[in-house]
Amino acid sequence: MAKTEITSAGYQSLRDYIENGTGPGWEYVELRDENGNVWERLSVTDGRVEWTHTGGANPLVLEITLSGDDPEMDLPETFKEVALYEVETGGDAMADGTITETTLEQPTDQIIIRAEIEVPEVTE
Repeated sequence: MAKTEITSAGYQSLRDYIENGTGPGWEYVELRDENGNVWERLSVTDGRVEWTHTGGANPLVLEITLSGDDPEMDLPETFKEVALYEVETGGDAMADGTITETTLEQPTDQIIIRAEIEVPEVTE
């Protein structure tokens, strides 16, 4: 067997896949409370979810903007964890992490949650 290394083109392909690429991509972001309980899993096509980094950037940045008056809210809602998935329900998280715990208490409250995904890159 030949030992192979991923090239810079290969890493770019991986970044493209994560965002929206060939196959399912990492199309869902799950938000959880301080106990790991799932609040919702949103599609990256949801108007509150947006990739905000520039092309070729590292890390990849996904922003989720939530308001206290969003229809799914049952105030107060606390957020502590974020995870990305390929599928709408079930499956394994492709990336996950914690955020600074924050709580929406009023319908006028708003938060922006940023998920930064570091994808290794090769410089040639």
